[in-house]
Amino acid sequence: MKYAVTGISIVNGIVNNNGRAEGLPGGGGFYAFTGLRMVEKDSEYFTGAGPDYMDWYGDWYRNNGVGTAGIRYKLDKTIAETIVYDNTGEYRAAGTIVDTSAQIDAASLTADEIRDDIDGLKGMYLANPFLRQSPGMAQLRLEHGFKVMWEYTRDRECQEGIHDYLDACDIWSLNLPEAEELFGTDREEACIEGIKRLERPCFFRVGTRGSYMISEGETVFAPPVLLGGKLGIDATGCGNTSTAAAMWAFCEGYGLREIAVLANTVAAFNAAQFGPVPLINGDLRDKVRKTYESVL
Repeated sequence: MKYAVTGISIVNGIVNNNGRAEGLPGGGGFYAFTGLRMVEKDSEYFTGAGPDYMDWYGDWYRNNGVGTAGIRYKLDKTIAETIVYDNTGEYRAAGTIVDTSAQIDAASLTADEIRDDIDGLKGMYLANPFLRQSPGMAQLRLEHGFKVMWEYTRDRECQEGIHDYLDACDIWSLNLPEAEELFGTDREEACIEGIKRLERPCFFRVGTRGSYMISEGETVFAPPVLLGGKLGIDATGCGNTSTAAAMWAFCEGYGLREIAVLANTVAAFNAAQFGPVPLINGDLRDKVRKTYESVL
């Protein structure tokens, strides 16, 4: 295994202007894994789950030939919630079946829960306030020498401890609303300057306008990738999938523009249907690669 995602799985209902879907396998961690899988087959997904996990996710695992070694059964029930989008693209969680915040804490994996399964690991995606939720991960990174992509979360602990989190990762990612809140500004340029001051490579997502890669004082912008000349129908998970793809490209030594373009390409494939990409195989990876090369 070269790459891994350690994250949260949440069964989703999705409601937006294009329609409604229920019972979809989702959650930021799972979407990130699908993004990683679109560029790298040799990958693993570590997640905390309930005994009903395979009832919701089993078809996707079987159809995609993904093993179940990364599942840690530690919840009474797999987390579930419905995501409702408004006309601006902002969303809220509604109809939550369980106490999601408490369940996310309970579902988070510690370093000891994955330590024996990461030999040869090159890169890992982590999100949320992982220093608290997943104790030992920072030390595990140092012990094994893999790189960490951290996806920032709107969380007071992440905001106040931003320097501690950046010390524990090699590259990080956030979106525009998160950056505006973190840096106390509504100006994109000011957000970019704030990111530069933190002196850690960053994949900065600006929604349907595309993304930036920022590193060592350099800023490169890449517009969105449009499949068939148009935006997709469901933005759920686009940030997670693109961030995981950016992690892979960063670890593989891609340049700043290449990282952003590849990440945007993966996001476009994710947005092409409700929920995650249903079938990720060699043919799909070839399509992703050819689309990326045509844009580059």
